[in-house]
Amino acid sequence: MFGQALSVGQVTAINAKNAAKTQELLASTAIDDFLAEYRGVVGRSQRATDSQRANLHDTLKLIGEVRGEAPDEVRLADVSREDLVASLLLYRERPDPRFTSNPDKAPRERSNESMARRVSAIRTFMGWCGRTERIYVDPSLTLKSPRRQANSPEALSEEEARRVLVAASTGAWPLRDVALVSLALGCGPRLAEMVNATLSDLNGSPPEPLTVMGKGSKPRRLHLGSVPSQATAAWLVERQAFLDKHHLTSDRLFLATRPRQVVHATGRPVWECGLNRDGVAGVFDAAVTTAGLRKPGVRTHVCRHTFATLALRSKTFDLRLLQAALGHANLATMSRYLHVNDEDLAKAASSHPLSK
Repeated sequence: MFGQALSVGQVTAINAKNAAKTQELLASTAIDDFLAEYRGVVGRSQRATDSQRANLHDTLKLIGEVRGEAPDEVRLADVSREDLVASLLLYRERPDPRFTSNPDKAPRERSNESMARRVSAIRTFMGWCGRTERIYVDPSLTLKSPRRQANSPEALSEEEARRVLVAASTGAWPLRDVALVSLALGCGPRLAEMVNATLSDLNGSPPEPLTVMGKGSKPRRLHLGSVPSQATAAWLVERQAFLDKHHLTSDRLFLATRPRQVVHATGRPVWECGLNRDGVAGVFDAAVTTAGLRKPGVRTHVCRHTFATLALRSKTFDLRLLQAALGHANLATMSRYLHVNDEDLAKAASSHPLSK
């Protein structure tokens, strides 16, 4: 009868059955269950979910190599701390597949940042397995994450940023490129936030502000200044004319010059004209090259660092305001923008009371 108390023997039998079931649980099955909850219940973004999936399945593949088993044969309960450590060592030393076409440019080993992301993914997954009683002992508990190198982020000077903005006006689609680059430099959004920005996220005429979806699926309002707002308003007129001319519809804020055919969730082919990650990065790369500022470390994300660095140096934002503008959950993350250079030190030293 429902609700009736179980005897000690019945409880013991149930526990034994659950323990036996847990012992036979495949690691691959547990990973799939975790990712389904991570995306569908917790509500993490598709990009974050894909990152976790890549890290976990690759770790499982390496554990299989260590144990001499196929990845889909590894039982979750059999995974030990030693297996995890061995898989991490293999990952550290294994050639990066992104450099297969240019192996001479591949780094000798994975960076501490890459290792830290891998360890974080493993600990998150194993912790979930422990909380959901899929394992009784978490083998990742004592894994330590590598120390990340505290480098100051690359940033453009104000003069360099203005050169990039001018260079954008000579791009493949000038009004679009100026709107995109001015938004990146003037508001500091992440690359994914620019890619996924939609027309319905804009408010007002001229447009101000723009709502973007940040990390952890957290919405954030970007308040456009005069330059980004005017550039976006000009782009919207040309954007609609392009859609009307080619009989297309799209809610994406930034469009590609060449629409591509993709398969819709319903299975039917549709034309997609939204600018993807490579497209957004390409617009910025072209502007940087035209401005003569191409160098290592100068990628699309440098716009975010430039926005933050200039905001603090000009004292137009304090740390709290900048934290809200950038969408950082932790105020401690803002310390990366408090870096100083030789010019700052020289100016401060010359202004010291005892130096005059």
